Amino acid sequence: LILRNNPARAVELAVENWAALQREPRDVRVLLETALAAKNAAAARPALEWMQKTGYEEARFRELDKALRKLPQ
Repeated sequence: LILRNNPARAVELAVENWAALQREPRDVRVLLETALAAKNAAAARPALEWMQKTGYEEARFRELDKALRKLPQ
């Protein structure tokens, strides 16, 4: 997740993975967790939009979304 103590790089890779059309729940989790670790809420937006569009729900993802919303904009 943190990719050798570099959360910013980890979130970059997760965003690239998402852009490569990897759209499964585990990809959502990786993107949300890396965005939170990097304190980059904007990076999580595509995964959150996918969840809203598809109606996919998971308790852990809701918790991550809440944590991301608490980050400074």
